[in-house]
Amino acid sequence: QFHVVQCSIKRLIHAFLCLIFSHEIDLKLKRDCCNKAAVITREGIVSQISTLNGLPVSSAGRKYCWKVLTWRMQKNHLNNSSPEREITTWTPENYLRLTHLRDENYAIVILNRPINLEEKFVVELWNSGQIRHTVDGGTDRWMEFARKCTCEREIRNPDLITGDFDSINPETLQHMESLGCEIIRTPDQNETDFTKALRHLVPRLAAHGVQNVIALADTSGRVDQIMANINTLFKAHSFAPGIRIFILSRDSLSWLLAPEHHHIIDIPQRFLRQKLWCAIVPIGHKCVVTTKGLKWDMTDQTIQFGGLVSSSNTYSGTDTVHITSSDHVLWCMGIKVE
Repeated sequence: QFHVVQCSIKRLIHAFLCLIFSHEIDLKLKRDCCNKAAVITREGIVSQISTLNGLPVSSAGRKYCWKVLTWRMQKNHLNNSSPEREITTWTPENYLRLTHLRDENYAIVILNRPINLEEKFVVELWNSGQIRHTVDGGTDRWMEFARKCTCEREIRNPDLITGDFDSINPETLQHMESLGCEIIRTPDQNETDFTKALRHLVPRLAAHGVQNVIALADTSGRVDQIMANINTLFKAHSFAPGIRIFILSRDSLSWLLAPEHHHIIDIPQRFLRQKLWCAIVPIGHKCVVTTKGLKWDMTDQTIQFGGLVSSSNTYSGTDTVHITSSDHVLWCMGIKVE
């Protein structure tokens, strides 16, 4: 009899150790581990479990069973109010190293802002894009950059040019037309040229199997344009679902994090060594944020304008940052391109 009880406890412990290390666990699975249905009560015991793998389960075993179940439920929030989030991984290094760009699948958009990134990097970023798109006055910016470029590589022409064309030089527009570039006029003044550009870009992304967009837009000077670009990220979430849109400037990379995901951001080792800055910014509303991997982590922290905003943060030293939030937030990070 002692041997039977000993085997029962050993098998019980083995079964629940397997559960502890499992990533897909729910109460049904726990109940099905037993030959009879488990009824979990608030008194701290598991009643009506009489056998496990054909052997009797002692009272002590039932109590241990309850203890492990309770810990596991608390650990993994296995209840209806805390559903599992979809894991989304971000690898910004893929767009910040020359050696990685050719392996990526993305569209490049040039907005009407100065191009201040390193010349060699910008040319590779442009030429390696599956779709090359300039927006209104951004076409002039690109033409000037290409004219002054000292690199020996051929610079490809834009595939698409959009805008209301109130800021582009008419001669530039005529030149692009002569090169056979697709030109689309977007006169609607209720949206920015960036937003309208994305609306026309989205169907072309689908046709090319592209899910990533890098918008080149230096953040210096016009605060109103900076805010308008961020607003475009929010608007694009509705008309371009599943498309990752990054705003790249000389010293930062920014994008929107959706609330229904558990975001994991891979941080390059060189950023950790240089202790570059990062930030999580709520826009237009408050939200509750939990992070792991930042120097100043947050746990169920409410962030909002007029309250706490996680600016001038940095990394704890680990090579990943984990973020969940109750609403959309803007993730910004200082960068160094190579």
